[in-house]
Amino acid sequence: MLDRQNQIELAKAAAKASLNPSVAYSFGNEKMNAAALDAAFVKELNELGKNPHDYERNKQTIFELMEVSLS
Repeated sequence: MLDRQNQIELAKAAAKASLNPSVAYSFGNEKMNAAALDAAFVKELNELGKNPHDYERNKQTIFELMEVSLS
């Protein structure tokens, strides 16, 4: 699981990539296409809420990341 700053950067990168999916984007040291960024973001959200206990503990973070990805 990524640290908080990288989660935010991933959310922003996934949002930006969704606007122009034909371009390759950088995240960390990797070049990714829009589909890969989206999959990585979804995977990160799933990690934060993988069971009811984790969801309750991390729901504020989950919603904050979703908000960042929509802005």
